[in-house]
Amino acid sequence: AGPGRYRGQLRLAGLTLPPGGAAALRAGAATDAAAGDGMAFEDVRAEFTLGPDRIDLHSASATGASLGLAVDGRVNLRDRTLALQGVASPLYFLNRMGAFMTRRGEGLIGLHFTLTGPMDAPDLNANPLSVLTPGPLREMFRSGPNAATPPEDRE
Repeated sequence: AGPGRYRGQLRLAGLTLPPGGAAALRAGAATDAAAGDGMAFEDVRAEFTLGPDRIDLHSASATGASLGLAVDGRVNLRDRTLALQGVASPLYFLNRMGAFMTRRGEGLIGLHFTLTGPMDAPDLNANPLSVLTPGPLREMFRSGPNAATPPEDRE
């Protein structure tokens, strides 16, 4: 992808976040939260570009019975900041019935969110109206590929 930049793919199967690490995701994950065993994702995939000072995520997703996630954006390694946007689809084992019409990791019903700011205390913002928008129409809540990226970091 250019000098000092590399394109890659990540694929993990059977990832479980420990109960403490999954606390932020638990609101949308009733089945795993009830079990108290952390959050299980059967399939995690990401396409990314790695540079000397940042990671650009393209079409990242994590899917499990309780939750589906689709994420795009940038991780700035130099400043230790996040600029991510995505969709969280709760009760993914039911919600994925409409997944053939959406992006990987998204169900028919999903909540659009952004995660921005410093890695140690990022701001999480969600658009509650996006829950009322079926998956195929959800693109209207997404901005361009650099939407969550501060203008000074854009190429």
